[in-house]
Amino acid sequence: MSETDKYISYSRVQAWRSCHARHYWKYIENLERLVAALPLERGKVLHELLEKHLKGESWEQHLDVYKKDFDNLFEEQKAELGNLPFDVEKLMRGYVKIHSKGIHKYPVVEYEFDVPLFEKGYLKDYQEAYRNSGYSFPDNIHFIGKIDAITTVNNVSWIVEHKTTNRIPSEDVRFFDLQTVLYMYAIQNSELGADYKPNGIMWDYIRTKAPVEPEMLSRGGLSKRKNIDTDYDTYLRTIDKYHLDPAEYADMLNMLREKPNTFYKRVYMPLAGNTLTNNLLEDFRLSALDIIINGSNDKVKNLSMLNCNNCDYKLLCQAELTGGDIEFVKSQSYRVKEKKVRTENNINNEL
Repeated sequence: MSETDKYISYSRVQAWRSCHARHYWKYIENLERLVAALPLERGKVLHELLEKHLKGESWEQHLDVYKKDFDNLFEEQKAELGNLPFDVEKLMRGYVKIHSKGIHKYPVVEYEFDVPLFEKGYLKDYQEAYRNSGYSFPDNIHFIGKIDAITTVNNVSWIVEHKTTNRIPSEDVRFFDLQTVLYMYAIQNSELGADYKPNGIMWDYIRTKAPVEPEMLSRGGLSKRKNIDTDYDTYLRTIDKYHLDPAEYADMLNMLREKPNTFYKRVYMPLAGNTLTNNLLEDFRLSALDIIINGSNDKVKNLSMLNCNNCDYKLLCQAELTGGDIEFVKSQSYRVKEKKVRTENNINNEL
């Protein structure tokens, strides 16, 4: 067992729980798509821009670099991603504007954690059993990941989770999206625990469906549909774009100014006590053990339209199921992602 095998992230556990084949392609063979699917690429770029913004750096400069990289893509790759640089710029400008007058401070941005999952000595029975079989078992399994940010509001701290989504979800959906709850455990067992005791989670939503521009009518002027899926700034920019008189659209602008924003929303979820965190942590530990014991060999596919349709590794499973040339598919659509080297010297925390 290599050193890197004992490091478990939330996304790795989710991949394992959803489909063992997905876990195998991603974490054992370490494959990734040459061009990420649009939702993943858009989320990645937005997270990078948000990181720059919250650190007080220029997100526009970072976007300019991305635009140059985007221009160097093959035309087929650009076609898959659409006009992504323009879309993320539009979303970021709206985000910065709507949150420009906030009282949030961000003392921690993009914090990578690495904490042990088990108390020291807890895994000794597994170690002994594997030693008797001629194999090794790690002293501990480590929970790794990255916290988007910690924000403080009126001296109360919150774990920030940026979420890019086509539709802002309901409270029920948030209750079962519990990745950040486990991050509470990570903070408590890292050096951040001495300075921060978060009250809960702040979900920072950005709708990836950007506000639409009102259409120009054949008889002239812009549409005044009351159900138009847009915001005040986009409507006003469109008025300026066509050199129209804003006074003629005062009714629409007033309506949009008063309308609750449906593109950028922050939702706070306080966590009372440790019961929820501890219960989730216990399930997470069991899944982590399952991965360590079985993950290197188990490639069982969980085939379904829902599970496979948006999976990055669908092409590989299709080739395997139909007797296709898997190595050819790998060479054309995937690359081996460079692994981050982790050693015991990286670990500064012990329970």
